[in-house]
Amino acid sequence: MINSAILDAHGIPQLLERARQMRPGAVELPEGLSIEAAATMWCDPSGVWFQRPVLSAPALTGLTLSAAGLPAGTTITVEAMATGAQVAAATAVAGALAVILPTAGTYLVTLHAPPPWRDWQGVITA
Repeated sequence: MINSAILDAHGIPQLLERARQMRPGAVELPEGLSIEAAATMWCDPSGVWFQRPVLSAPALTGLTLSAAGLPAGTTITVEAMATGAQVAAATAVAGALAVILPTAGTYLVTLHAPPPWRDWQGVITA
């Protein structure tokens, strides 16, 4: 059996599988790299696999969610768990962002950054 991956344009696995034959366009995973581990990694153009960096959870102070030290292009979206409605969104400026929640409650928060970063998503109660 062969462990293989279909990579997107950034080298991030979009499909990981173990099969007798590799799909066209797939790359074989290095010996000892499991499918589970590869799901958290990316492959640079030279074929070297690296652990993808992960965004940290934003800080909550009162009704303000904030984060700093973010890569360029990072965005945050906040949805109210009770209604599913988006209540806040922002894009990082100079590596930082902040949003003010409309009221106390429970929210689904997503921080998204460009590849190779891994998104952070979690539920926050204010």
